[in-house]
Amino acid sequence: MWVRICLPRRIDPRPCHPLYSLHMFMSNILHSINMNAYRGTIYRARPLRLTMIVSPLKGLTMRIQEHVKLSTTAAVVALPWLKQDVWIPLLASIGIDIDHYLWHAVTHRTLSLRAAARYFGQADPPQLPQAKFLHHPIVLGSLFFIALRLRSRFLFLILAGLLFHVSLDVIHISQMKGLKKSLSQQAQYHCPECGKAEAALQLHTLHFANNLLERYAPRHFMVLCPACHEKAHQDAGQAER
Repeated sequence: MWVRICLPRRIDPRPCHPLYSLHMFMSNILHSINMNAYRGTIYRARPLRLTMIVSPLKGLTMRIQEHVKLSTTAAVVALPWLKQDVWIPLLASIGIDIDHYLWHAVTHRTLSLRAAARYFGQADPPQLPQAKFLHHPIVLGSLFFIALRLRSRFLFLILAGLLFHVSLDVIHISQMKGLKKSLSQQAQYHCPECGKAEAALQLHTLHFANNLLERYAPRHFMVLCPACHEKAHQDAGQAER
């Protein structure tokens, strides 16, 4: 699914401030998503039965806490070169996931953070590319050309932060898919909890390792059928309360 970018009809050819350029660029993207959502070309919301609240985007997407740790580590490493500008890519890397909330707010017509957490906190939340529009190559490529045209160090640093975040997501998704495949083969495509044969077992995280080097150790994961996976998340949500 491609995100159409609506550009303003009148463009001032004179160089403008990088902040204003970024503001106009993001406004056009959000306007395009809003228009497409009302036309029904992006996603038509359907009622969902949600019974638990857990950390958003568990599953194939890296947790926000992990992004914060890795982005902060990268910022410390880059500090001798970027100096006082190091906060720009750091905030961009951490803040890019706001596109999930913006997509949910536009599509479901609610500003509730609680509702967004419920939606993305499902055992196996829908992986819709529209919900990650800031991660999209078209958006990143457009930002690159704008930064190049304006010769803006500020925009290039923002782009660096966004690309760092996206790279972490790519690595994470690859690792999680590998774990899902290997554990499903070990279980012979039968749910270890109920014994039901299931061709599409879902990966469930038993424990989030504090040490990021242990993040993808197979002992921290298991595969479950969709019903048992949902029940595991419900039990975890009740235990957290």
